[in-house]
Amino acid sequence: MDYKDIFPYETYRKSQEEVIQSIYRAFQAQEHSLLIAPNGTGKTVCNLAASLPIIMNTDMKLIYLCRTHSQNARVIEEITNINTKVNVEISAISIRGRKEMCIHKIVQKIKGSPTDIMNICSELRKNKNCRYYNKVMKLKRESKLSSVIMNSSIDAEELIQICINNEICPYFFARFMMQAVQVIVCNYQWIFNPDIRKTFLAGAKIELDKTIIIMDECHNLPDMLAEIDSSRLTTYALNQASKELRTNRAHIDYIRLVETWIDLINALEPKVKNEEIALNPIIILNRLVKDVRVDSIDELHDAIIDLKGYGEGLMHEKLSAGMNPIDFIGNVAQFMEKLVQIRDKDNYFFCIVPKIRKTGEKIFHLEIVALDPREISKEVFIPCYATCSCSGTLNAEIYIKLLGLDELPRITHVIEIDSPFPENHVKALLIDQLNTRYQNRSQKTFEDMNELISEVLFNTPKNVGIFCASYGILNALVKSGLLDLIRFSNKEVFIEESQKSASDNANMIHNFKSAAQRRGAVLLGVCGGRNSEGEDFPGDFMNAVVVVGFPFHKPTPRSDAKIKYYDEKFGSRKGWNYAYLGPAVKRANQAAGRPIRRLEDKGAIILMDNRFNQYRGLLSKWFAQNLIVVPNKPNKIAEQLSSFF
Repeated sequence: MDYKDIFPYETYRKSQEEVIQSIYRAFQAQEHSLLIAPNGTGKTVCNLAASLPIIMNTDMKLIYLCRTHSQNARVIEEITNINTKVNVEISAISIRGRKEMCIHKIVQKIKGSPTDIMNICSELRKNKNCRYYNKVMKLKRESKLSSVIMNSSIDAEELIQICINNEICPYFFARFMMQAVQVIVCNYQWIFNPDIRKTFLAGAKIELDKTIIIMDECHNLPDMLAEIDSSRLTTYALNQASKELRTNRAHIDYIRLVETWIDLINALEPKVKNEEIALNPIIILNRLVKDVRVDSIDELHDAIIDLKGYGEGLMHEKLSAGMNPIDFIGNVAQFMEKLVQIRDKDNYFFCIVPKIRKTGEKIFHLEIVALDPREISKEVFIPCYATCSCSGTLNAEIYIKLLGLDELPRITHVIEIDSPFPENHVKALLIDQLNTRYQNRSQKTFEDMNELISEVLFNTPKNVGIFCASYGILNALVKSGLLDLIRFSNKEVFIEESQKSASDNANMIHNFKSAAQRRGAVLLGVCGGRNSEGEDFPGDFMNAVVVVGFPFHKPTPRSDAKIKYYDEKFGSRKGWNYAYLGPAVKRANQAAGRPIRRLEDKGAIILMDNRFNQYRGLLSKWFAQNLIVVPNKPNKIAEQLSSFF
């Protein structure tokens, strides 16, 4: 059996069979692949057709990593389609985190970290106070797990509902199913977070060298891995830990160890204005050594371990008493332990960061920022059987370097697909003689931009997305009359807010899409935000997208530290390209791709900053190859869009 026996459709799309062949050969050779392809090219079925024959002929598993629940469901849907059309029985399951899958009322009420949730679950199971888990164990002992489920493909949403109906724990039922199914669909944390990976692989009863891993929409993987390896300590956690220690009359050494951090932040507060400042880990640790009254950093580390043990004991007491089990003491101890471990390493950056609450109150975080994703990536890419990384906005050089794929003994094959979209379905415009460089951010610049945006609004049939390089630029456009222009175009307006909850944002996006059935609407947001990357707007949900400004982030001490570190590791100027330019272009590429999600979609992309012309070689080929430079003159955009639509 090979890929031809798995492919469920009568014909291949453009370049599709060649892509499947390339990935299939790489999997057979136990090598890595990097697939650069926009939406609409059928990446999911390509990866499944290339990997499933190997999985079906061996005792290996396919681990399919996705970023969202809807992407998970799409993979399960495609496997179900293969089972039906090809007449095979590929077993697959999509899973979510413990918090999302747990149906116990106590766990559902807790707003804690994944570690807190795990501790509550563990205590409930240990004391046999979870009837849902008890029933799963009974089914396991009697070997009565549903054969129908075990031999089919099932999405997490469906599995949770089945378990609710049968009063069975969805999380542990899914863990038992993982041992039997051939394909597991989950998010990136299950594989790349070291603690979660250990539990995951033990639950699935498999080693990494027996897995093929597919990573969908992986363009943010380097940032995600750095975040996993980073650590944060908030003033709230410190204050809560101090309160717990004093309430429980803990030893003065424990109290001093926590409250010294509070004193330290208070001392630093006058120096921290509106942005982070770098701190020297060794200087800070030596200050702690003095204030805590120990003789060395090694003795300080011993004290931290003791504090951690005290916190764990207190947490178990609270769990047994039915109290709030969030382990603030453990969080503080873990941060200190991390700081001791990285104190003399150049691949971490230590800083204090000011944050403004909704109430206007200024608070502070201490952060250990990991600069090198390779610390995490090598633990997966080295031992696993083979991988395929997929995205439409990847820069192959940056991705390979930052994840250390070029340092492995195995080859990484780069596979890039040309645009699958008909030329008359994509209109890409770049506005000349206009940009949002700091010195150009005048009232006139933003008024000129609004005039150009109005041409987009009046010549686009339904919905428009406007994604700015920053909230500062978005606010400047609004201040210069953008909302009046939108209302004058007879379109509704929806504004993204960084403080909005996920559910509130989802409701806003639903209403924005619904407006396409009426006179249309405009969504205002920023590049790199959840709506410019995490949402799809096919069809009339977004006919046109405007990217205003080149989305460089404001330089910060951490970005400067990352640039310096990359220069040292990868060569001069690579730091700026990898840490600053590359991420900015990626944000622009992601925003530009929101309207074009399917082959039948038709959309316009307007890049409103002439700096894009300087870096057009880094833009996604599917729209950059037909990019038209338009002069900053009245009616030039209108002429292009009126004929296009």
